[in-house]
Amino acid sequence: ALGIITRVTVQCENAFLLEANQTPAKLNYVLDNFDAIVHSAEHAKFWWFPHTDDCIIWKANRSNK
Repeated sequence: ALGIITRVTVQCENAFLLEANQTPAKLNYVLDNFDAIVHSAEHAKFWWFPHTDDCIIWKANRSNK
C-alpha cells in the first residue's frame, strides 16, 4: 500500500521543571538492572564511557520547586 500523509495533529504539553540526579555506576550494574533503572523515573538515561567499565546514570522527575 502506498499513501501520502496530508494532515498531522500534535498535542503539546505545558512546560514543566525537572529535578534530576546523576549517579556513577559500573556498566555491569546498569545492564543487569536496566529495566529497574528506566522504570524508576519519568526520564532516565545513561552514558557509558568506552574502553572503561564506568557509566553515569541520569534520572529526572517533574518538580514543583
